[in-house]
Amino acid sequence: MIVEPKGVPTDVVLEYHVGLEDGPFDVVIPVAEDVLDAGRVTAQTTDRPADQAFCYRISATNEFGAASTEPICFPGPPSFAPSPSGLSATASPAAS
Repeated sequence: MIVEPKGVPTDVVLEYHVGLEDGPFDVVIPVAEDVLDAGRVTAQTTDRPADQAFCYRISATNEFGAASTEPICFPGPPSFAPSPSGLSATASPAAS
């Protein structure tokens, strides 16, 4: 996701929900807070709900509003071994 805060502090989160149907993104994980400079922000998960479909998105919010990526959904069991550390996210701002 490209974030362009235009000098206004912007918070970025990774959100997900279990299931493929439309539903609230009820799990919210902070990725970056008070971002001021434009750049690319990425989020990475190390785990997901075992043997359950789920959808995730990245959202950015500041005093002017919010924007989110289109949800990306995974319908089947994980293709990687679950991590004991749980779901996590990291920020990687880079030049856009």
